[in-house]
Amino acid sequence: MDVDIHCNVIRCRKKLSIEGQACVTSCSHIFCLDCAKATFDKTSVCPACKTQLVKENDDMLLVELNPTEEYKSSVLAGLKPDNILDICSRAIAFYEYQTSQEIAFRSMLQKNTEDKYRSLKSQFDIITRDLNHLIKVGKEKNQELLNDYETEKMKKQEIYTKLQEKTKQFQKLQVMYEKLKRQSIGTNIQENFTHQPMTTDIMRSHHHHSHHQPRFVKSDIISRVGRSSNQRTRFTPPSPNDNNSLDLSPTRIPSPVKSIYSVRSHHRRYHANNDMSKNIP
Repeated sequence: MDVDIHCNVIRCRKKLSIEGQACVTSCSHIFCLDCAKATFDKTSVCPACKTQLVKENDDMLLVELNPTEEYKSSVLAGLKPDNILDICSRAIAFYEYQTSQEIAFRSMLQKNTEDKYRSLKSQFDIITRDLNHLIKVGKEKNQELLNDYETEKMKKQEIYTKLQEKTKQFQKLQVMYEKLKRQSIGTNIQENFTHQPMTTDIMRSHHHHSHHQPRFVKSDIISRVGRSSNQRTRFTPPSPNDNNSLDLSPTRIPSPVKSIYSVRSHHRRYHANNDMSKNIP
């Protein structure tokens, strides 16, 4: 397998098979023209092995990497076979050294790459194991939360059912309360109408008009109060300029006490007769 020769500068590593020329040193290193010019214009030290080189001793030479046929036929022409074999053996040794160095460099890169791969794989395994553990814990917590959710959902449904039952009971109790309240209010009103005594003014007015009107009985008073509370007739006082209104009979309007009637009259002679009746022994 052919191995391509690269520039011996680590930062460059340019492939020399595509280059037309290269710089070769006596210490068996080869460089591209750009690296050779940048290095040897400043110093004569080999950038690969730090060997001191001398230009006058042909320690640095430019060689044709892709020689023509004419160059091949004339470069070794006129030399003795021993010199030709010596030159060829040294050239082969240089190529073997460069290929061995290339293989060693690639082996080193492969080893470094494998070490990095093993390190990254170890880190990946650790991270994967941690993530799997976290995923497992998360699934367990998620399952616990789902179980808690189902439990709370059932409790909520039970509470909602109880609330509906309590609401129905409350509505029934409220209806019963309203019925009892109406019955109690009606009973209290009936008792007030039945047991409340007549006032002194009403008794006097009743005594004064006893010969004009029939005697009131208790049931008649209650019936009158009931009719008055149902009709709720609004009383309008007579106007002083209305002569016909002065001759009307005594007007009965509901008194502040619901169980009796207040007897009033707007006729002037009624008040005069009332005063006279008070003076009678």
